Amino acid sequence: MARLAALQPRTPSECLSEWAREEPEAWHEHAARLALDHDAYDPDLHRAQVARYVEHLCGLLHRAGQAGCDLALLPETSLPLGAPQPGTRERLAAACRWAEPLFLEQVTPIARQYRMMVAACYYRAEGDGLFNDAVLVGREGETVGMYHKVHLPCPLDWPMTEAGVFTAGSTFPVFETDIGRVGFLICYDIEFPEAAACLALNGADLILHPTVGYNFPDEEEVVAEARLRARAVDNSLALAYANFGPAPGRSAIYTANGNQVACAGRGVDALAVADVDLRARRPMHWGDLGYEDHRDQLARKRRPDTYGVLTQSRPPLLATAKGPEGRLYEYSAGVGLE
Repeated sequence: MARLAALQPRTPSECLSEWAREEPEAWHEHAARLALDHDAYDPDLHRAQVARYVEHLCGLLHRAGQAGCDLALLPETSLPLGAPQPGTRERLAAACRWAEPLFLEQVTPIARQYRMMVAACYYRAEGDGLFNDAVLVGREGETVGMYHKVHLPCPLDWPMTEAGVFTAGSTFPVFETDIGRVGFLICYDIEFPEAAACLALNGADLILHPTVGYNFPDEEEVVAEARLRARAVDNSLALAYANFGPAPGRSAIYTANGNQVACAGRGVDALAVADVDLRARRPMHWGDLGYEDHRDQLARKRRPDTYGVLTQSRPPLLATAKGPEGRLYEYSAGVGLE
């Protein structure tokens, strides 16, 4: 049995407004001084903001540790580093290089203190690349694994665009832990059922879903929750979802049969905590015929011989579609798509 926590902190902007009221001299004109695309950008103030917000997150992690949690999940963009804008890429990369060690220096002692794994998501610079990444910190403070977000939203030419700034990942790794096998889907990744299926087929017992999204503007909010339940039940594996509060909030934990067993609601600086047996198999009840392992049956009853259209680069839907600069797909050429 594993005790999981989905953390729901207040947003960095809410904290920043509070700090600006408390210390107006230090935080004056902070909006301009923290904007990567502004001439007044102040990297020292930016670092101070990130450091203070990390302290705030650490307070929540201490609460999760004191509650005996085995794993605590933070939302996407846990570090307020700025928006992904093509024109500010160098400033964002510079911020990434100092922010990650600052974060890990504070978080790894907490992991060791409570022997609690910590899952976080933030922008990272690695070599010449920028990534939207998730990291799993182990019980001894070690890095268990790193995931590069695969599905990057927004057209390449939008003023704010992940696809135009970040390098896309290309795999769905699963990390072995003492509570079970875990994998990540970051924000937009959850829109693609194929991604969750890849994690399941790679052997995951738990999907960790850090995000700043929930439902699209044209969707009823209930659709977002239904999507999370569906990703869990479609693949018979548990799912932990973490977001900021109060809106959209509703950080939650779901079991392999789609049940929501904990939810933070609209709270801020809240935790959704639940005990989940990640290694338990979900029984498929066939009435008088007996029981089977639902997950095993899903894997064995697939028809990969019929799914070829899923991996076609030009399926019928896109047969006549045209993309920017003569390329169909809204990713950099480095991902290997036309």
